Amino acid sequence: MKKLICMLTVLSSLVMFTGCADSSNNRVESSDENMVSSSEAEDTLTGELQSVDFQEFTLQIPEDWTVYSMLGEDDPGFYDLHFSSKSGLRLDCEERTDLSNSGTYLKTQVSLREATNTDLHYVTENGIEMLKSTFEYKSDSDNYSIYCYDFLINNHLYSFEIKSEYDDIIKEIFTTMQFKNNNAVVTTSTQKVKATTTTRTETIIPETTIEKTEEKTETPDESIPKEYANALSKAESYANNMYMSKNRVFTQLTSEYGEGFSVEAAQYAIDNMVADFNENALQKAQSYSDSMYMSKARIYEQLTSEYGESFTAEEAQYAIDNLTADFNYNALQKAKSYQDNMAMSKDRIYEQLVSEYGEHFTPEEAQYAVDNLE
Repeated sequence: MKKLICMLTVLSSLVMFTGCADSSNNRVESSDENMVSSSEAEDTLTGELQSVDFQEFTLQIPEDWTVYSMLGEDDPGFYDLHFSSKSGLRLDCEERTDLSNSGTYLKTQVSLREATNTDLHYVTENGIEMLKSTFEYKSDSDNYSIYCYDFLINNHLYSFEIKSEYDDIIKEIFTTMQFKNNNAVVTTSTQKVKATTTTRTETIIPETTIEKTEEKTETPDESIPKEYANALSKAESYANNMYMSKNRVFTQLTSEYGEGFSVEAAQYAIDNMVADFNENALQKAQSYSDSMYMSKARIYEQLTSEYGESFTAEEAQYAIDNLTADFNYNALQKAKSYQDNMAMSKDRIYEQLVSEYGEHFTPEEAQYAVDNLE
């Protein structure tokens, strides 16, 4: 029964998980079976090109690529654009203009992907800071990776997805990006960049950090190795934009799948970074409650687990003590998911909700949920 409850918990979380990973899986599986393998691909931007319009910019792609789009009638702010080449390359693009706060939406997706141990880090393409996520797919006939690039322009959210073997192609395409508005603002949480129609960018410093940044500019410490300074910059970006714990930041900095800094450079960054890890833990906890409807006990476990967020016990407790959540509501949302997606009885749902191997809600929260099911 314990194993069954654990499996049901994982399945329930996956059912609720939405974002780039789900959409890319569906699209890749629907690609043309007759396309030739990537080993025969010779896709480049050296030949004739065609221009593709988005609301904030245009891109150049090869003239012989097929382009088709999908603009949902029920969701006019969601624009889905796909490209495919004769060699088998497939590039999927999404543009969302219907989000009241795209930055918050993207941060929620970051938390969801971190919860499933998705590899993600920041990269810069054509002066734009993007969140790059890697999704692994396996089937009986094929194993492959999908790269997803997410970025914001004027509060419009863009997601570009492509198989990892074509990563050089998408990077080349990003170099052709031309902004329609010279005053377009590229945003990554705490950073803003004024876009121009060339690849040069001008950094706009947020008001809350002007004084600190000026002090650093006036008195640079030239004795600090460049790698150490770069590691520090990355560390503060991960901590302040993605709300990572100190342990997770260190792991990301040193991982061969992350930034690949030396242990010494990463330790320098950890020792000198400015971050509020209590606040980071709270932001993560709020995301788990609001997006995944976790119980208080499960959130604490996720925050402190070495396989989760790896915050300290004190930081996690601060988050729990300051969290704004209705756990009766969370339990009810979990219960509805089990009822609708797994056809479970109310008795089994109650067991799943209260089990320490399941959702770990209190008996009162679980009972509220069961009493309010249809």
